[in-house]
Amino acid sequence: MDGYYDPGPRRRLRRHLCLSGFLGSGVGLLAHHLGSISGLRTVILKDFVCHRSGGTITQLITKVGENRYRDEETDALAHALRETSASVIALDEGTLERPDNVALIRKHADLLYVHYTVESLKTRIRRQMKQNPERFFPWIRPDSSDEAIEFLFAQREEGYDVAPVRVDADDVRNGELVSWLESRYTVVATR
Repeated sequence: MDGYYDPGPRRRLRRHLCLSGFLGSGVGLLAHHLGSISGLRTVILKDFVCHRSGGTITQLITKVGENRYRDEETDALAHALRETSASVIALDEGTLERPDNVALIRKHADLLYVHYTVESLKTRIRRQMKQNPERFFPWIRPDSSDEAIEFLFAQREEGYDVAPVRVDADDVRNGELVSWLESRYTVVATR
């Protein structure tokens, strides 16, 4: 039965890998895909915050406000980065706005920005909101204008510029991006 079922990861990371991007950029999906093909631990930061708080982002922000949500996010990020086994961490769209988060990431992880043009993002956001109208609430609502999306993107874009690696993903398929991430950031796991 040797090799029949091997629960250990096939690949490992040298350091944690944080993926950042604006709403609709799919960093959570990329993290899941990379984790599933390589056996790496995956952390979707916003889901981790929600799990720890016992509610959804909308519930948390409505109850305690965005600043408190961002405090919870910083705490969850620090917790994830303290883990001994390196993980793929999908950051929330506003994580990099806080200098403390950037400092934590620089100390413990590699950081990559998955960039799409604002035109591509508007298309991706609208498509995702057709499936789930509350997907990007409270930041973007189904009736938000293109200008509102552009404004939020402009606010967040400066934060993404701290990433030392930027991948322009407009014309790249997810599978290609996952393969590139795996080849660049992982090594074969040894036992």
